[in-house]
Amino acid sequence: MLTLYHSNNSYAAQKVRLFLAENNIAWFGHLLNLLKQEHLTEEYKKINPRGLVPALDDDGKIIVNSTEIMEYLDEHYAPKKMDKKFAHEIHDFCKADEILHDPSLRTLSYYHLWMDKPASPEEIQRILPLAKAHPDKARGEFLTRAIQQQMTQEEVAEAHKAIVIALEAMEQQLSKQHHSDFFFGNDYTMADSAATVRLSRLYQLNLGSTVEQYPLTLDYYEKMRQRPSFTEAKLMAI
Repeated sequence: MLTLYHSNNSYAAQKVRLFLAENNIAWFGHLLNLLKQEHLTEEYKKINPRGLVPALDDDGKIIVNSTEIMEYLDEHYAPKKMDKKFAHEIHDFCKADEILHDPSLRTLSYYHLWMDKPASPEEIQRILPLAKAHPDKARGEFLTRAIQQQMTQEEVAEAHKAIVIALEAMEQQLSKQHHSDFFFGNDYTMADSAATVRLSRLYQLNLGSTVEQYPLTLDYYEKMRQRPSFTEAKLMAI
């Protein structure tokens, strides 16, 4: 049985859960609470030394990082493999989505969802040592600044700008898909998982009006939302 170490509100984990649901792949979930920093325990760092989710355990074989996990699932478990003609484009899209998430979507998520009120002095004192000891230095530094509400308006503006650029690229790609509901080719791929989670997160961040400026992207998202996998993957659990 596949075991997925994940969190309901992890952007990267949502992509994997959606891909699992879309392909009807059976899995067991090991849920981690990121807000309680359960991903930074010594026990979990034995699974993923970087202290990040998701991580997939396939009978002792550990795969980390959302793109690599979805590629592994596609190769070993998906009933229908991705069209190799689009493999590089799909991989590149998913990697670009990781870059968009970190830092742009991460910045907006913290700013809009988890920084609406100051953390208590006790919470700050609890988090700061964990952030300092975070095995991923960049994530630790980000957490240090986030818990102390040190995000600047310039960072938020840059994140919004990156979102607009990404949406423009999505609209351009979808304009090439004249007879398909999907992002590349005629079949659902992990690029669709990444694109759907991206758009879902933008709506959670109250950026739906920005998405709606791109009619093909909006139509695409409405179709993806109607798929059973969208509900099964619990994308709105934040």
